[in-house]
Amino acid sequence: MNGHDVKWNSSLDSSAYKIPFRYGLLTFLLAMLVTLGILSQILTVMQQENRLSLMRETGAVQTAMKGTLDSRLLLIEGLVSYVKMHPDISQADFTLYTGDLVGQDKYIRTVGLIKDTTVIYVYPVEGNEAVVGVDLAAVPEQRDDILKVRDTGNSLIIGPVELIQGGQAIIYRVPIFLESSDSSQGIYWGQASMVLNIGVLMEDIESEAPPGFRFWVRNAPAENASSKLVWGDPSMLDSAGQPRNDINGTWETYCIEPGFVGIDIAVPGGIWELYAINPNSINNNSHRPLGILAGGLAGAIFTSFLIGYLILLRNKLRNMAYFDPLTELPNRILFYERFEISSRLSMRNGNRMGIFMIDLDKFKEVNDTYGHFAGDQLLKAVARRLQSHLRDSDTISRAGGDEFVVLCPLVDSEYKIDIIIDRLENSMREPFQIDQASISVSFSLGAATFPDDSTDLNDLIKKADEAMYDQKRQKSVMQGEC
Repeated sequence: MNGHDVKWNSSLDSSAYKIPFRYGLLTFLLAMLVTLGILSQILTVMQQENRLSLMRETGAVQTAMKGTLDSRLLLIEGLVSYVKMHPDISQADFTLYTGDLVGQDKYIRTVGLIKDTTVIYVYPVEGNEAVVGVDLAAVPEQRDDILKVRDTGNSLIIGPVELIQGGQAIIYRVPIFLESSDSSQGIYWGQASMVLNIGVLMEDIESEAPPGFRFWVRNAPAENASSKLVWGDPSMLDSAGQPRNDINGTWETYCIEPGFVGIDIAVPGGIWELYAINPNSINNNSHRPLGILAGGLAGAIFTSFLIGYLILLRNKLRNMAYFDPLTELPNRILFYERFEISSRLSMRNGNRMGIFMIDLDKFKEVNDTYGHFAGDQLLKAVARRLQSHLRDSDTISRAGGDEFVVLCPLVDSEYKIDIIIDRLENSMREPFQIDQASISVSFSLGAATFPDDSTDLNDLIKKADEAMYDQKRQKSVMQGEC
């Protein structure tokens, strides 16, 4: 094909009358991609919502825990102040003061007074007799902490530790220094201690948390030391003491990464790390991704069929606008558009074009003999056969009734006008089989040349039409003479 030889689709696109599957499939895939993108964004928002919700819940637990601890620790500070004023405090005074101070507080197990490093008093005495008189510096598990408080002068929460009187607990130790003119810190007297029922405290806090909320607390690991679990299920930590990442597989089921919220709680002498999860907050929203996916799938299917229908409708409208409904050949509008394109190419490249008018001979007799339906079938068959004897760059159009007009570019090169006429005439040599009838067809033909005869299409059609009717009259004369 030459660079200026344009190939046309010269017949109606039959796929226009079928749902365009490839466009529907493409639309479906695009819609699903959009749906998955939206789903991904929604899942991200859900993760953020769940995390923010969990952070609020964890913050509430932190506040409750910190407030409860601080209020109890203030009680022991009161005892420290009392001892500073009464360093020779007696057992009776200690019991009286501590009993009023502590009362029936369920979170406080015992309060003790330590002279240097030896326990001298404990309240209540009942059940705790074993600890009185014990030098804690000689107890391996408590030695380092008791000496650290003495040497640094700083308060310290330790534990959980095994108590001498039995059980595990958290111990709060506060150093007691008596005022002295020789030292800004004062003279070390001993320590006041409070043993906390951390289990009771945590259970109460947990009972006030939202359903499904789970948390655990550990001592932040100090340098060259491992962390200790203060509260919570040990199975929630891995072998390295870090939060496990697989506590609830439901998250993974709904494409949401397992997540934890961690908050630090400052306590005397260190940091407690509070970690929390709430699988219920995920499970309550677990239907949303599936609902979105189902809705997206339904929307994608609907959209794909809608797009397919619109493409179908567009193609039908296009065919109605540009193609003859009977023969499915280009109509006059499309023929004129193709002439404009071909004429510009011909003028630019110095080529000639041929315009041919074709009129079927005695077509009225076919309608009268076989009926109009057979006549229509014959017109369709003639159109297909004429088209099959033309190039892809040629255009054949139904001009009306039993007339056809043909546009042939490049008629001055490899494709001469006489060759075209021979091809068209040869196409009619074989009869047509219409409704079990064999019908022979002939036609009259006239030609005009662009730009020799004219550069205007209407003039060219007129000249070709005149030539065609001259040929038809000549045939009538010849047949009359016969």
